[in-house]
Amino acid sequence: MKRIHIFKTGKHTSAGGSSIEFSEDVLRRAAEAYDPAIHEAPIVVGHPADNGPAYGWVSKLEYDEGNVFANPQNIEDQFSELVKAGRFKKVSASFYSPDAPTNPVPGSYYLRHVGFLGATPPAIKGLQPIEFGEAPEGIVEFGEMELNTTTSIFTNLREWLIDRFSRDEANTVIPEWALDDLELAKQMNREAETADEPFTNGFTEKTQEETDMELQAQLDAALAENATLKTQATNFTERETALQARESELDKAKIKADIQSFADAGRILPAEVNEMVEFASGLDAEKTVEFSEGVKATHREHFIAMLAKRPVAVDFSEHSRESAEPLKAETPNATAERITAYREKKESEGSSVTFDQALRAVKAGTDK
Repeated sequence: MKRIHIFKTGKHTSAGGSSIEFSEDVLRRAAEAYDPAIHEAPIVVGHPADNGPAYGWVSKLEYDEGNVFANPQNIEDQFSELVKAGRFKKVSASFYSPDAPTNPVPGSYYLRHVGFLGATPPAIKGLQPIEFGEAPEGIVEFGEMELNTTTSIFTNLREWLIDRFSRDEANTVIPEWALDDLELAKQMNREAETADEPFTNGFTEKTQEETDMELQAQLDAALAENATLKTQATNFTERETALQARESELDKAKIKADIQSFADAGRILPAEVNEMVEFASGLDAEKTVEFSEGVKATHREHFIAMLAKRPVAVDFSEHSRESAEPLKAETPNATAERITAYREKKESEGSSVTFDQALRAVKAGTDK
């Protein structure tokens, strides 16, 4: 019974996606560490989690110029016939890693089982053909097998197991649902072919051009979304600015109404209204300060309150010289203009008068 080529040196990728470098020393130690008395690796179909059922056993591992060979023994006759007939043309090895808790010989890779494969290509390409006894060498194909061929192999093997043993025992090796899944895959494949689209089991290999186009489309979408967000942010900022301007306008209008009422009451001059409105508008209207014991107000509130407490300094009604009774009402602006005119007149005559002096002259009617 001839040995089986199961592994070789090089960097290989496991079924789990891990890339591992296998040097000559690593594989030589793995061959030397193998001992059937410690753990006898079974020959199985595929890579079953529980290493069964076994259709034979590995009696020895040999290392030869970068290659690892397994010597089979106790091969089940019918399984041997299936292999000879080309039903299982591929082989793949499963190893315990050096640090695996279940490794029989920690520190070295140890053969777990040898799996014979049908539709699944082995992880290690370029292994030699499988031979049993003096049977002619079979052709090892490392491409994917057709679903029809795969289904046929497992269907025939299941029927053979039922004839040889029983349906229940056949179900433990090849469950009926597994064949149903294969039939479903065949149906999906036929539907994809009808639609001129290959069945890929959800995985497609993209060309560099397709990848570049997809990345460019994603970039364009991201740039478009970024432009939209910028526009929205600009619009929001403009609306916020307009709202703040409107609030400032309303706030200033309220301040002006308050100060204008003080001018109308004679507490300040009409000419001072605009200047005081601008001054009050610039005062803090948020932070409160304690100006006297128990009295808190903002700077703006305090300023307005001070104006409200000022005594009436200007009587804008006109009085007669004898009775001081009001004779004719005069607008605040007219009174202010008379005060200003009187002061300018005095200055042109070479003398100056204070605001209070000019006010008394206007009230007395001696400003003419």
